[in-house]
Amino acid sequence: MSVEIHSRKEAVVLQNPGKRSVQLLWRENAPDAAVTVTHVAMAPGAVSSRHEHPGAEQIWIVESGVAALLLGEHERREIKAGDLVRTPKGHVHGIENTGAVPFVYLTVTCPPEDMTHFYVQRQNAAETSADADPVPTEADRDGSDATRA
Repeated sequence: MSVEIHSRKEAVVLQNPGKRSVQLLWRENAPDAAVTVTHVAMAPGAVSSRHEHPGAEQIWIVESGVAALLLGEHERREIKAGDLVRTPKGHVHGIENTGAVPFVYLTVTCPPEDMTHFYVQRQNAAETSADADPVPTEADRDGSDATRA
C-alpha cells in the first residue's frame, strides 16, 4: 500500500437539519484505513441526540464554538474550542450546540465506521458549498433538532 492523498473536494457530505458532516477519510475512499475521519459543523441550537457506537471509540477535536456534551441520561458537560473528547466504545454521547456560532469539530473513529445511517441526506462535496467550509446555515434547518451522530 502506498501513501494516499485525499481532497475535501472529493469527500461525501452527510447532512441532517443543522448539521453537516464531511467524510474526509472512510471506507468508501480508503478501504484499508484503520480510522474514519470526519469534519462536522453544527448550527447554533442543533442537537445530535444521545447514541452510542458499540464497536468503535471516537475522538473529537473541537475547532470552534461551545456545546453541551450529552452523557448518560441527563448528564451534560460543556466543551469548547481547544478541547479533545475521547468516548470509549459503547459509551452514550451526543452534542448540543449551545453557542451563538457554529460548533465545529474533527472526529476520528476507530475502528472505521460507516456513519450514513445517522443522516438523512448524502451529497458529494463537489455538489455542495461544503468543499470550502462545511458550516450549516439557518436555511439547512427545518425546525427539527433531534438528529444523531
